[in-house]
Amino acid sequence: KVYLERIGLCCFSFVNNSPLLWSHYSGGHTGVCLVIDTKRFVLDFSLIKVNYRQALPKWNLVESRKRWGESLEYNQNYDHVVLGTKYQEWAYEQEYRLISPNRGKHELYPESVLGVIFGAKMSSSRRIEIKEKIKNSYPHFQVIEASLEVSNGQVVVNGFENRIED
Repeated sequence: KVYLERIGLCCFSFVNNSPLLWSHYSGGHTGVCLVIDTKRFVLDFSLIKVNYRQALPKWNLVESRKRWGESLEYNQNYDHVVLGTKYQEWAYEQEYRLISPNRGKHELYPESVLGVIFGAKMSSSRRIEIKEKIKNSYPHFQVIEASLEVSNGQVVVNGFENRIED
């Protein structure tokens, strides 16, 4: 419990065109999706890929403390086993979790955010407002507008290609 009270956790998805994600996490397609360059973003944090399982793993606090004590290794194992595992039903999210050793707000490196994707149902006034806020401070941002394919309900996002680089 003490560890969980100290850390910060932020969740991301590798997917930018899932109708379920846009519905659940962006106010029914009215929000935004930030495009992140994780190589620049994770300088001060730990980024883990979430594992999806039929059953959540058990974590024995006493045995784990005996084995690793109050070490970084304990924290890393806890992060991967406990914080990095969700039920299989959530696998469509293709989630990554960014874990900070400190709770609260953190400075965001502006160059780590490559762009923004507007939800297909975002109001035009909100789009204009956001564009005005980012054009002077973040001229490198690419702005993409998602659309909904009426025939099959898919979200179309042209302009950003997700990739994992070593």
